[in-house]
Amino acid sequence: MRLIYTSAKQLADGDVPSFEKAGAVEAWMKDETRTVMPELLSKEELDTMVSEIKAGVGFGATLNYYRTRKINYELEKDLPQDIRPDIPKLMIIPSADPAIPAALAVHAEKKLKNIEVVWIEGLCGHWVQLERPQESEKIVGEWVERFAANDWTQ
Repeated sequence: MRLIYTSAKQLADGDVPSFEKAGAVEAWMKDETRTVMPELLSKEELDTMVSEIKAGVGFGATLNYYRTRKINYELEKDLPQDIRPDIPKLMIIPSADPAIPAALAVHAEKKLKNIEVVWIEGLCGHWVQLERPQESEKIVGEWVERFAANDWTQ
């Protein structure tokens, strides 16, 4: 949990290892002297999450998504590729996200209809709404207002 909820600044400062370097996370986890408090959670929030995980509640639903990826692929692989919902979509992409490559946004813009991609530059990682709450709120709010004013059409 300490690693998952660290900020892009903590990653850039070297307080936590890069996910991309083989063996770095494992070595960091074994070296308990390097454990840091994640900037994106309070101690109380972290303690609650850890106790839920230890009690068996924890990651079940989240992990089910990954467990069923092959099943979902098999179910969906023969669907026509041109079926895409036309509802408006907003994708906020932080440029320093260690979990999702920026190329995903470029691919999404090419493949999805009615999508607007907004880039968050600078030190902002995977948890945009936690690292840049005011900026996230402004982006989403303006997007909703713009589409709501036009009856949800472009």
